[in-house]
Amino acid sequence: MSKTKYITSGGLAFSEYEDMDKLRRYSLKGWHVSDFSFMGYTLEKGENKDYIYTIDYRSLHADEQDEYFDFFFNSGWSHVSSSADIHLFRARPGTKPIYTDPDTTITIIILLFVRGTGTTVKILTSMVIGGIVFPTVVWIVMTLYHKIRRKHEYTNI
Repeated sequence: MSKTKYITSGGLAFSEYEDMDKLRRYSLKGWHVSDFSFMGYTLEKGENKDYIYTIDYRSLHADEQDEYFDFFFNSGWSHVSSSADIHLFRARPGTKPIYTDPDTTITIIILLFVRGTGTTVKILTSMVIGGIVFPTVVWIVMTLYHKIRRKHEYTNI
């Protein structure tokens, strides 16, 4: 049996919490995240353990990294992997969450947009397009289609 496996991500911009729940379920079965992979995660086989996972989006300079990871470690979170400005951590259940209120989450998103690098801006742009622009365009097209169709039906009577 292989000691590593790959699982897909639902896309952190769209299903961050679902991904974190999925990673927890895999850890309960002994498969623990070791790294980010293209559109997913690499898992390694180990002992069955109950870990919770969280993501932090932060652009770090080289001189900030030690202090940043030490802060999380001292709060009970172990750094698992980083990819660009996305950092994955795990901890035991009961560990205080990194973000505990909606205001903090909104503040983090705003800071990422203002201070963000290209990766952060791409993630936020995808979220805006996927969550706001695309549904709005579909709604407009469907509304126009139905108005034109009704007008066409009345002229053919």
